[in-house]
Amino acid sequence: MAWRSFLNAMTERGIFDALRIVLENRQYSYRQLFWITGAIAFLLSTVISSLTVGLLMGYIILQIGKNQPQFVGLAGLNAVVAANAGGTMSPLGGISTFFVWQQNALQSTEFFTLTIPCIVNFLVPAAIMHFSVTKETLTFSKETPVLKRGSKRIIFIFILTFTITILSNVFFDMPAIAGMIFGLALLQFFAYFLTKTEKPSHF
Repeated sequence: MAWRSFLNAMTERGIFDALRIVLENRQYSYRQLFWITGAIAFLLSTVISSLTVGLLMGYIILQIGKNQPQFVGLAGLNAVVAANAGGTMSPLGGISTFFVWQQNALQSTEFFTLTIPCIVNFLVPAAIMHFSVTKETLTFSKETPVLKRGSKRIIFIFILTFTITILSNVFFDMPAIAGMIFGLALLQFFAYFLTKTEKPSHF
């Protein structure tokens, strides 16, 4: 629930739309974007639910490849595989791994022993699909990425929450929910601050 609140806040502040625009403006080929979106999905799924990451990357891929249906299919499949692979090696990557962590069946650091198998699980299917992705270059986007006020600080609070949750569990054996609730409280306080200090022209 806490991670979903962070994700909603980052979406509302335009962080993921800015990511999409940046990828479009970099003039990458579709083949490069295939690997970039897969890598982003793999990394994001270590701290956000793999299902959520799959949906998020699916939206970005659909927008990027609206004129290339084959790219959308392959890159979307790659993102889902990457998200599941990345989520498996993290206690925060999905409901199953989170419950295993919550029940103290495994410590947070023990999940990372699956790092190499998970990377292989991502790379092998991606390497097979790689040759079917077109080398065409994406059309330059005329959009300019715009981050709303407070977006960078929300990212900082998210990273801080993730760090506190893991470290408090490893060193003090505190339940994961304690770090998450602390981070969620920080987010709520910051959201209140943004609301109270928002200039009328921003509405």
